[in-house]
Amino acid sequence: MARVTQRSGAAVIEALRAEGVEFVFGLVGSHVLEIYDALLDAPEIRHITVKHETTASGMADAYGRLTGKPGVALVTAGPGATNSLTGVAQAYMMASPMVHISGAVPRNASMESFHGVDAPDFLVDIFKPVTKWSVSIQRPEDIPHIFAEAFALAVSDRPGPVHIEIPEDVLLAPPTEMDVYRRKQPEPQRLDGQTLDAIVQAVRASSNPLIWAGKGVRATNASAELAELAELLEAPVILSGDAAGALPDTHPLATSQLTLYGLTPLQQELARAADLVLAVGERGGTGHADGLFASVNAPVVGLWLGNAGETPDLRAVPTASAVTSIREGLNQLLEALGDQQRPMDPALRQRIATEGEGLRRFIFEQAMQEYGDRSPMHYATAIAGLHEFIDDETIVLGDIGQ
Repeated sequence: MARVTQRSGAAVIEALRAEGVEFVFGLVGSHVLEIYDALLDAPEIRHITVKHETTASGMADAYGRLTGKPGVALVTAGPGATNSLTGVAQAYMMASPMVHISGAVPRNASMESFHGVDAPDFLVDIFKPVTKWSVSIQRPEDIPHIFAEAFALAVSDRPGPVHIEIPEDVLLAPPTEMDVYRRKQPEPQRLDGQTLDAIVQAVRASSNPLIWAGKGVRATNASAELAELAELLEAPVILSGDAAGALPDTHPLATSQLTLYGLTPLQQELARAADLVLAVGERGGTGHADGLFASVNAPVVGLWLGNAGETPDLRAVPTASAVTSIREGLNQLLEALGDQQRPMDPALRQRIATEGEGLRRFIFEQAMQEYGDRSPMHYATAIAGLHEFIDDETIVLGDIGQ
């Protein structure tokens, strides 16, 4: 393998360049100055400076969700890293790919060192529960290998954040000989033949299937495959509460996204009438997965969101299921089902369209009737007005209100 001699900061930037990173979201600090110095030599990577590190990890999360590529956050040691913890945890919950880079105190730091506590590796331990991997780089020559592993891991299987900390003395080390950076290609999980056959047999035997889609569809960029499956089976789709964007609201087989109030009347009817439920992209053991089993009586087959080697933690036993890369699993299923197109059901599509339009009209009319003349303006009035000016490509961020 080819070798190169370079400083640690340059090695980090070379990794970002090789991975095609477009943006870095961060806030400079003394423990990561070496990286920022090297960033000056990479004008193709745009740095977005924030006022607080929570914003850096939040922006990296949003970038990951929208593009399917790892968002990169760069923060300093100690409070810089801990300030960003919330955004990393949110990315973990939403299966959003992220590479989170932080500085750290020197490897031989004393207790209560600047931006540290008694334990030098406390940041690695803090980030472990909310990342797929939390690692400290202990030698400059390990930078290429660890970054390649981190970027591949962030987008594989169940996507999510990875935390890399680099101690200050590792960054300040003299130029070191190391391997030239080589990208690592993730290997998506595939359904084993036995499970795939069982799911295909169940689908072919069903006459009234229902698809229940979770966030794994969006997280693995599998919306097109989900739409193709729904149209092949002429199956209505229920979107889980965290699956916004898995299927456009305008798709003729997409029922409303679930809310805290549960299934809509039409969704309740569809769930009762289904003779098979195909769960796609849910994560076993979550409230959304539990809600699925509580809402249906039909047998369930599932493509569950998870990482290699995991077994879905399910409250009920499905007919056939496996943890898989959702996009890969859907492609396998589509190939196995072939071109067995089921006839279009105009009545079903009309009922879905009618309920969707009725719900939207009810919400906006109620908002205007109850709050239209209120001063100061009620947020429901603002949302009703905003709806007139946005299109299908508009990104809407919702904050918390009382």
